[in-house]
Amino acid sequence: GPSQCGGFAACYPGLQYQDRLVTNASDAFFGQISYSIAPSDRVIVGARTTQDKKSRDGTQVFAFNGTDYSASGNSVTPLFGQAKWKSSTYKLGYEKDLSASEMAYTTISTGFKSGGFNDGDTRTNPELIFRPEKITSYEAGLNGKYFDNALQLTSSIFHYDYTDMQKSGVVNSSMLTVNTGSATVDGAEVSARYRVSKAGRLDASLGLLKAQYKTYTTPNGTDFSGKALDKTPSVTLNIGYAHNWNLDSGSRLTAYAGTKYSASYVTTDTGTATAAPIQFKQKAFTKSNLSLTYA
Repeated sequence: GPSQCGGFAACYPGLQYQDRLVTNASDAFFGQISYSIAPSDRVIVGARTTQDKKSRDGTQVFAFNGTDYSASGNSVTPLFGQAKWKSSTYKLGYEKDLSASEMAYTTISTGFKSGGFNDGDTRTNPELIFRPEKITSYEAGLNGKYFDNALQLTSSIFHYDYTDMQKSGVVNSSMLTVNTGSATVDGAEVSARYRVSKAGRLDASLGLLKAQYKTYTTPNGTDFSGKALDKTPSVTLNIGYAHNWNLDSGSRLTAYAGTKYSASYVTTDTGTATAAPIQFKQKAFTKSNLSLTYA
């Protein structure tokens, strides 16, 4: 009645999740060694074995303002999930000191992100379980300090191969995580920090990115292969300047001014078995910050 609905003439109870027991356990064995094959050259080898177990035991009931309406004929849905995953990953790397303040590197590594389950009973609906996400990463870069250490520079290029990429979204008013297939990410990053004086520092960074689905068919059968991944702008640029004043009292005053530019990117509503997916576009934008800090 109105008393339960805060004055409204009609209302509907909301879904309430009651988890009695939720467990997440991860066991791993890993190690990494670095071997100098020459005074300026190193080889890195690493390996890891991981086993993840997840379980949940609970119910989904209709409730409103703390009142359980399941006894009034509304359904009570079991929230049960149980699954485990095991994976072995590795890292291979090579580092070379080009000088006392400059190093080049390259790495190949694999990664693993455990799966999970969406709301419901996985005993009767095993499709609620989503698979682990895996990645193979290739990266090379150059890091160094120059001009009497006034300039600190880091740079890298990379290529990521994803399989069974996980994506979360709202489907039929419920939050679901699904496996979308394979995807690739190619990019380059450069970051610089330059000491313009004893009190002033200039920071700048540039990121270039091309991220897209390699194979992905949406729930209604739309081929999303070649479509951009969510929130992956092709260009990002940051630039900022910080200045310090050391006060006679021993305190410090720091002023900072900076701005960030982001190219446009998309976010995706994956749709349903009957509804087509929609990609929403965020236009390119800049965001600036000013701050004054006393310490």
